[in-house]
Amino acid sequence: MPADSEETAVEKFACLRVHGILWQLARDGQIVDVRCEMPQCYCFRGRRHVEPRGPHSDWEPTADHYPRLKMHGGHLTPDNVRLAHRLCNRRDYEWRTRINAMLAKRLSLEDIADELNRRKVPTIHGTNRWTAASVRKAFVSYTSPTTTSPATTSPTTTSPAPSVLTYTGSAFSIDYPSSWIIESAEQQHSYGTDTTIVSPTDSNTLLRVDVNATSTITDPRVAAQPVINTVSQAPGYHLIDLTRGTFEGFPALHWEFVADSNGVLVHEEDEFFIDAYNGDSVAVLTEAPAAQYPSDATAFAQLRQTLAMN
Repeated sequence: MPADSEETAVEKFACLRVHGILWQLARDGQIVDVRCEMPQCYCFRGRRHVEPRGPHSDWEPTADHYPRLKMHGGHLTPDNVRLAHRLCNRRDYEWRTRINAMLAKRLSLEDIADELNRRKVPTIHGTNRWTAASVRKAFVSYTSPTTTSPATTSPTTTSPAPSVLTYTGSAFSIDYPSSWIIESAEQQHSYGTDTTIVSPTDSNTLLRVDVNATSTITDPRVAAQPVINTVSQAPGYHLIDLTRGTFEGFPALHWEFVADSNGVLVHEEDEFFIDAYNGDSVAVLTEAPAAQYPSDATAFAQLRQTLAMN
């Protein structure tokens, strides 16, 4: 996109098929220049080169949690967003998560650099190999306001970063355990798209996001009702909770139950909501065998809360 374009940020985002929080910020005059705002931008065409939303575009605009990182409880609110290319956002998150986890284990900067090089983690811009200096530069450039630098942090009081990766699709992003497998990625169905990420050791332990971008429904209970009607007929179905609330600031329906799934009693927890910015009907759910779910419930809740609509 030419740097001297006369289009407003709102008009540019409309052309790029960008919705959600980025469009909201542009509408409110809080984004006026469509450019990658990451400290490290990897686009060979420059920060202002952006491409339309699509499944394979490295240079489409995404919303990065900043200054409070998503891994530290940050949400995509107007005071906690910066504009980033998808690739720049993904690379930053990958090495930021690894560095924080290794700092928590009291590894030296030299040891961290060696480990990043061993794992072939992409380096920060302008370097071709991790060094103690580049690890330090990366850390202090992206430290959350809730953390302190490694020079002043007591290792005995630092919690290790969760071992997670981020799935970034055309409609949303969400964290998932790094060992899990993406079984389907925004796969098209009659009701919309399905993204399912499963445990490598148990196919009944999973995270799923369903998005219906053509829905005209504005009530999450109405959106959920056809699924509830079907599942409630399953053997062993027992309702635990069905209450209205909010999810990421949107009116939502929380549905929790146990039911038989292919001979296994599973415990499932769903959040249905309507994305008010683009009208999408969304469901995010976690599932595990009923005997296992209580011990994983907190971790599952944290994963669901990382869902961010694009």
